[in-house]
Amino acid sequence: MAPLDPVAQLEALYMLQQRKAPNQKIEPSAVRAVVQRLAGIESRWTADRECIDPTGWKAANNASHLRELVWAIERGHERFLGIEPIDKLVGT
Repeated sequence: MAPLDPVAQLEALYMLQQRKAPNQKIEPSAVRAVVQRLAGIESRWTADRECIDPTGWKAANNASHLRELVWAIERGHERFLGIEPIDKLVGT
C-alpha cells in the first residue's frame, strides 16, 4: 500500500474490508497489481477512467480486484450520501 496516496490507501483498505466481509478470497498478487496500477492517483474520484478500467488485463483475478475496488468505493460513497441500493432506479 506504500505507493498509494493517503486517500487511495484508505480506499484500497475499504475495498479489502468489503471483499473480506462475504468471505471472498483476497489474492496478495492481485492486490499488488491493483496498488501498482493506482500508484500516483489521489483517489478513485480523481483518477482517469482508463486508470480504473480493468478492461484489457490478462489476469482476470487482478481485474476482479480492481472492479471490486471501484464498486466498493462508489457504493460506500452513495451510502455516505444516504443513497441505499434499493433507492436507485433499475434499468429496463
